[in-house]
Amino acid sequence: MLPSGLVRARAIYKRGLAYGKLKEYQQAIQDFDRVIELDPHFATAYYNRGAAHLLTNISQARADCERSYELDAAAISRAWMIKWDWLEKDRPAVFVEYVKPLLLWYGV
Repeated sequence: MLPSGLVRARAIYKRGLAYGKLKEYQQAIQDFDRVIELDPHFATAYYNRGAAHLLTNISQARADCERSYELDAAAISRAWMIKWDWLEKDRPAVFVEYVKPLLLWYGV
């Protein structure tokens, strides 16, 4: 059984994902910030916060993606294949300008 703080982190993480799907990126970022406070080793929280930051704060997006990769390279690589595919379709300018260099940087 997970400690209550980690259970809370998972619940907030899921809410952050829902905000992201609704394109409520600032609310998603706030939720991922809280998740990271509760569980600083939650790699996909950094990853998803980085993805939300791609639209407004590229340097923070890169820092979050780097941290997520440091924490769990294998899981983040799988997640990137899904998220970056979405970005390529829906946000092509962002994808081309910022995401492809990050993918090359990590060898994904």
